[in-house]
Amino acid sequence: MRPSIRPTRQLRWWVIGIFILAGIWFIPTIHGGLEWALATSARPLTASGRWLNDHLFSSRNINQLRDERDELRQQLTDVTTQLHRSQLKLDVSRTIEQLSDYLAATNRSAVTAEVISYSADPGIKSLTINQGQKAGLKIGQAVVTDDGFLIGRIQIAHQSTATVLLLTDPQSVVGSRIENSVGSLGLLTGERGLSLRMELIPKSDQIEAGQTVVTSGVDPIVPPDLLIGSVQKVISRPGELFQSAQILSPIQFNRVKIVAVINS
Repeated sequence: MRPSIRPTRQLRWWVIGIFILAGIWFIPTIHGGLEWALATSARPLTASGRWLNDHLFSSRNINQLRDERDELRQQLTDVTTQLHRSQLKLDVSRTIEQLSDYLAATNRSAVTAEVISYSADPGIKSLTINQGQKAGLKIGQAVVTDDGFLIGRIQIAHQSTATVLLLTDPQSVVGSRIENSVGSLGLLTGERGLSLRMELIPKSDQIEAGQTVVTSGVDPIVPPDLLIGSVQKVISRPGELFQSAQILSPIQFNRVKIVAVINS
């Protein structure tokens, strides 16, 4: 029977000591390796964070981006303004050309003028043009658009400007004629500043919607046959000697930019 080999107490303590010394020796090495591995893997994240901070999130670059944004907005505003001005100049040029064609076709003489303002008083329908007495303008002269439609008459003539009382003003009165079989005569007035009304039309005259309305020529300073509009609605009441009609003008009176003052 073999004797059992049992480590002595002293040997056991030697083994335990060796393991302890080995742990003390290798733990810093392992810890250092872990630190190195973690540091290596974190380097890209750290670099990305630094780049974002330097290029995107620093106050200097944020302010720079804001300045660039504001500059681009200003450039866009400038370009839009230039395009708008160019379009206005083109529209004015086309309108003047159309006016010239109209005057040549009708063999009329006129002074071309630009609208510079509209009346601020809602109860007065008028506009101001940049021509006046120096250009030969006189009170009562007819004012037409580029396609020949009458919009009003000269009310006040100053040296370099003039006020045009529009047809829609309640104080405006213009001799007019309906182009029907009898050439019905009447007086065109403004109705509440919104529309046109032709009054004092003989009750016996046959008038219909759609018939053309022009100036009658009864005013010596306003030439005949200037276009006004067309009959929209006929108003005839029993017992009255005259009838009236609502007249529709194709002109938007608050958007006129260029006009011609017809020489009588």
